[in-house]
Amino acid sequence: CGAMFRAKQWPKVLMVTLSSMNVVKMFTVTGAEIAEITPLPPLVRKRGKRRRIREHAHGTSLWPTCLAVSREYLFVSQYKVWGVVVMRWSAELQTFEYAYTITDEEIKCTEGLHISQDGSSLWVACAYLGHILRFDRSGDGNGGHVWAKSRVPAMSLPETLSPWNIIGHDGRLFIAAH
Repeated sequence: CGAMFRAKQWPKVLMVTLSSMNVVKMFTVTGAEIAEITPLPPLVRKRGKRRRIREHAHGTSLWPTCLAVSREYLFVSQYKVWGVVVMRWSAELQTFEYAYTITDEEIKCTEGLHISQDGSSLWVACAYLGHILRFDRSGDGNGGHVWAKSRVPAMSLPETLSPWNIIGHDGRLFIAAH
């Protein structure tokens, strides 16, 4: 993995979300497991303080649902997280590690994600409000990224539909809804 990271040549891998276990698994095209990633463990209260738990028994998962990848970043939607979890590849650890969470009052019950080919725009399907939001990336001046809700209006679906997944092709978005 380290050689691939330094050469910036990523092999084809299969990434699978195991929602009830709160993990994302990475496999080679031949089926060998490369890594198991925990996007964001759930928060629980203990003695009046919040702490992250590492045990992922059924019912404590934040339900990772969809993934989008751009360069060394992995974007994870977790149904019970009101935001999009951003993970960054760690050459030292040879896996993805938590970087930050993109938050906004309208990001609730995230499902599908799509990142533009150049990595400058992220579309988020929000099941709670029934619409698709777009966020645009800009630099923060310190080598980091700032994601701001786009001025492009959110796409809303009829009230009877809830967006579930997004895929982009040839500059168009295709939305699965139920």
